[in-house]
Amino acid sequence: MQKRTNLFIVGGQKCGTSALAHFLSQHPSICMALGKEAHVFDQPMFCQLTQSHIEALYTERYPHYSGERYVCDATPIYAYWQDIPEHIAAYNPDAKLVMVVRNPVERAISQYAMSKNRGQESLNVFLAFLLEPLRMRVNQNRNWKQPARTQSYLSRGTFKAQIENLFRYFSADNILIIHHQDLLYQHDAVLNRVFEFLNISSWDIAAESIFSGQYSLSRSTISYRLAKRYATYKLKEDIDYIEQFRLEKTT
Repeated sequence: MQKRTNLFIVGGQKCGTSALAHFLSQHPSICMALGKEAHVFDQPMFCQLTQSHIEALYTERYPHYSGERYVCDATPIYAYWQDIPEHIAAYNPDAKLVMVVRNPVERAISQYAMSKNRGQESLNVFLAFLLEPLRMRVNQNRNWKQPARTQSYLSRGTFKAQIENLFRYFSADNILIIHHQDLLYQHDAVLNRVFEFLNISSWDIAAESIFSGQYSLSRSTISYRLAKRYATYKLKEDIDYIEQFRLEKTT
């Protein structure tokens, strides 16, 4: 019988969650959801789901479960929509949460490049950032194609509010914050922190260059320069805030 999901990589998008999930899936004590992202708590009709519905959705995502200590759902939008941590806590108050953060300006630009590449964005990067608040108000439901999923460039980088919200529903012992740069350049040290956080044995997992979605974006255009300046102004508090989670400052 499958145990209740008890490990969540809750964000942030374009911060290295795919890489982290890939590495953790190689540990014998962790069963990762098929496709990494189970997308249970951000279901468009989640408010209508019963506990048995949630369990059924998760069962579909772990057909390979074979008694691992941790069952992991790595869906980055979970920290962004701030009612979701409360739902996760109601589902499993003892769950462990991992949040990966990144310079929010770089994160926003990376998400824009991804959306542009996928045909989800028609505006230049500056207009996309500038008009984001208007877009976010157009559609407040959670259908799979709504703007908050694909065009939430700056709002997804409000890490201070997202992390503070996690601590409203989970104890500090159940939350681990990882910086994208550390995951990229201090592979072994970061994984050892995760293993210690989960109280599982260290495991030799090779570093790989598997950060997905390396989408290109011209940095020489006026729109890019304006967008970067605008995003830096709007997200200054979050830029400063995430520095406290750099590995060299916390070990």
